Amino acid sequence: MPKKSKRKMNPILEYILPRFALFMVHTLPYLPLPVVRFFVKCLFLLLYPIAAVTGLLKRYEKNIDKAFREEIRPGESKGIARRTLYNWLMNTFEIFHFYSRRRYKDIVNWVDVEGLEKINHAKKDGMGVVGVTAHFGNFPLMVIRLSLEDVDLSVLFKELRPPSLGSLMTEYMQKINLNLIVTNLVDKPSQQATRNVENSGFVLFVADEFKRKTGVEIDFFGRPTRQALGPAVVSLKTGAPVTPLFIIRERGRFKVIIEDPIEFEPTGDTEKDLVTITQKRMDVIEKFIRRYPDEWLWVHSRWIDK
Repeated sequence: MPKKSKRKMNPILEYILPRFALFMVHTLPYLPLPVVRFFVKCLFLLLYPIAAVTGLLKRYEKNIDKAFREEIRPGESKGIARRTLYNWLMNTFEIFHFYSRRRYKDIVNWVDVEGLEKINHAKKDGMGVVGVTAHFGNFPLMVIRLSLEDVDLSVLFKELRPPSLGSLMTEYMQKINLNLIVTNLVDKPSQQATRNVENSGFVLFVADEFKRKTGVEIDFFGRPTRQALGPAVVSLKTGAPVTPLFIIRERGRFKVIIEDPIEFEPTGDTEKDLVTITQKRMDVIEKFIRRYPDEWLWVHSRWIDK
């Protein structure tokens, strides 16, 4: 049976968000990308003071300081928070610009892929690959770009809230032939992911959400966090390698970076192996966040408060 969310959203937002999204998907693909980006720069100047007054930027700074502690200079977290807000505002509008068949050719021209051969090389004896990424950079754009390659991509996707917005965006993504496993609408999504991998598919997990009740405790930026075991479970069941990948901005363009598969040899102790794989994947995610700190979504605290 489909899962149902018990959380409720402000009725005003529930009314506005899907209509705003509908306007965006029917407008932004028809505008040149430089025009979209100029509009976002102007919008950022308007919204930045609001973000400061409402405490959003302080929340970013608090989480940045929690991660880096004494590793950054005093006040540096404020600059990272400002750039993060700008990047994520830009990401939102760029996604609505590119989520259209009329922009497929532009996606190929704007988004380079480095290391695509690693995915095909990692597929052995008909088995697929477990991909892991994070809420990092314009990761939905990375998904679209990879869907245009011959890698048999499917993505575990949590439908957005409110339901009216979530169903709209899910339907729209299906129209542009994204193979989705909607985790909060299907029973046991990891089983479907496992079947796809066993059929030589490339299944991508966005694997950095804090799981307070269901995750396993590991280390992240030197602090304890709890992370989902999904990618590790599928990898151990199938023997498929776990391959991290990310998207970064580079001189106004984008680059998808596909890392080497995580090196791991099963010990036979399933519980220990699951924790080890999960730790290794988060180590790679941490490495990229340290390298590009303003590309990660700092709005949520990802740690166990002790």
